Amino acid sequence: FIVVNCALYAGSAGLANSDLFGHVKGAFTGADKDRQGRFVAADKGILYLDEVGELPLEVQAKLLRVFEEGWVTPEGADQPTAKVDVRIIAATNRDLPDMLRAGKFRADLYHRLTTLRLHVPPLRERLEDIRTILEERLELLRSEGCARTLSRSDYELLKDYDWPGNVRQLIKLIERAFYLEMPIREALEEERALGELRAPEDASPSQEDPLLPRSQREVR
Repeated sequence: FIVVNCALYAGSAGLANSDLFGHVKGAFTGADKDRQGRFVAADKGILYLDEVGELPLEVQAKLLRVFEEGWVTPEGADQPTAKVDVRIIAATNRDLPDMLRAGKFRADLYHRLTTLRLHVPPLRERLEDIRTILEERLELLRSEGCARTLSRSDYELLKDYDWPGNVRQLIKLIERAFYLEMPIREALEEERALGELRAPEDASPSQEDPLLPRSQREVR
């Protein structure tokens, strides 16, 4: 199971090509030996492409042959050097159909990724999951010496908030409250004072709020 954060490739097709497909010795300055890429490393397993909407367009095109035929061509090579059998899981907080219409995501790649599409609802639509989500985190905090527990009234307060930052915001709020010995009500008041912290619709990937949820998961 190999995890790739595609946001690291934004604006750098060369880095994406080298990391995903590998490179041969001499492919670029500093390439002093052959290197296998993530696809080869994930052979017979799973490659998880997180934030797949951030992939440069030219790299999206190169993914197609791997998806269709399994052949991997490293950076600097003239011919494929390996054939892989990899299952792809991709996740994004972007609206890929909108990106497709705007020419920022390839339609052929989108259709190859959407064999099975799973939508993860925002936390505000599944508030009953808060207790379950926090169980593991509370156990970890207890192992760190935070013996505090959450009361029924604490859970009611947590359910009364709309969580624009989703699960990650919930977990970080609980950690902050426990580490600083803050009442849950006070921690929530701080969150409300900050507002939703949403990035402008036309923001570049580097300007996006890292707390925004992955609202959609694509699985092939």
